[in-house]
Amino acid sequence: VNPSHFSTPFLEKRSIQNSKWIVPNSELIKGEVLSEYKVQSRSLKVIHNGYSSKRFQFADEHQRLQLKKLQKINKSELTLFFCANGWKRKGLTHAIQFLSQLASARNCHLWVAGRGDRKSHQRIAQKLGVSNCITFLGSISDTSSWYKTADLFVLPTRYDPFSNSCLEALACGCPVLTTSSNGASECINPSNGLVIDNQDSI
Repeated sequence: VNPSHFSTPFLEKRSIQNSKWIVPNSELIKGEVLSEYKVQSRSLKVIHNGYSSKRFQFADEHQRLQLKKLQKINKSELTLFFCANGWKRKGLTHAIQFLSQLASARNCHLWVAGRGDRKSHQRIAQKLGVSNCITFLGSISDTSSWYKTADLFVLPTRYDPFSNSCLEALACGCPVLTTSSNGASECINPSNGLVIDNQDSI
């Protein structure tokens, strides 16, 4: 039993109820605060997360093709990128299922960055017949180059207050596929990506 599981909710409730202003980082979290605590909606002001415009810069099609060439990726191959820690909550299994559906129709590859249970997800990929279509990169320091390389950033997360990675991908010109249970979905529109319901299968 972790004592923080009891102390954190108590401290959260106390700090929220004693605060004049509450700043959630998404409408998703604002709704949860209003549902959980007796506070007035006018005391909440949503401010979305930010990103470093120096580090995450837009890449045009020419730059994207050059980066694919550098990574020895076939330019006709649909390049999917997943980047997260805690793969179960972030939905890597769903991303692999999505890959298997795409792979039956066209040439594609999923590049996975971050930390998680690699062996179990390799087994899932093998069972779905896409083990040759997925590469595990491990933890990487330069995510911006991958956002600029990928054709689609995939994050079918079960829950995320506001995923910075989605915002960073958008800043680099990479379309995003994520779920409605991600606060960052509030920055997605038909011109830059797709939001699916968390209960839907992709």
